[in-house]
Amino acid sequence: MTSRSVARQGSITEHDGIVRPSVAPPAIPVQRQSTLQRPTCPPPPSPQPQVTVDKPSPKMYSQAQKKRVKALYDCQADYDDELTFQDGEIIIVIGEADKEWWIGEIEGEPTRRGVFPVSFVSPPL
Repeated sequence: MTSRSVARQGSITEHDGIVRPSVAPPAIPVQRQSTLQRPTCPPPPSPQPQVTVDKPSPKMYSQAQKKRVKALYDCQADYDDELTFQDGEIIIVIGEADKEWWIGEIEGEPTRRGVFPVSFVSPPL
């Protein structure tokens, strides 16, 4: 077994028959390309044209045409545009959505407004 060593920078050291450099070789800058790709969000969908079913537009009453009706039953709204009311409440009818649904507001509470079924109220008072 031989052992030889040189103390100069960049010299080679041999120990047990294995030759090794005594200093690390200079680092070579390596440009790495990322193999990971960031997910991209799809572009927002383009606006679709509004499709309307042959719904007649609501008929709104003038102040003189408005009528008062009395709720005959409790009515719980299923949708945001519907009116919830209790039996006995007075509703001011301000328009017609169609033959079976009117637009109204609770008397004295104009913020409680929406469509309601005509069959749940009395004839105009």
